[in-house]
Amino acid sequence: VASDFRALSQRLIEAKGAKAELDLLPGLWRLEYTTAPDVLSLFDLERLPLSPVRVGDIYQRYSATTPEGGSGERSGSVENIVKLSLPPFTVAND
Repeated sequence: VASDFRALSQRLIEAKGAKAELDLLPGLWRLEYTTAPDVLSLFDLERLPLSPVRVGDIYQRYSATTPEGGSGERSGSVENIVKLSLPPFTVAND
């Protein structure tokens, strides 16, 4: 599945006339827009009647490793980070 996603991502980038710069991807990225149902469902939780939950910023941390010798297939991971709060029980901490 990961190799399918990687191949599809590469094809999409190439279709737009750009080359993938995977070395620029690792880091912590703030999510600005998504259509991912699993992420959007967090906001449904916030909209429930009398729900104390508040959704804050959502980030994704990307990491990548290069095989020894610099050749071969790269691997990496994505970690989702969601800031939730339960006012007035919690205090925002940026």
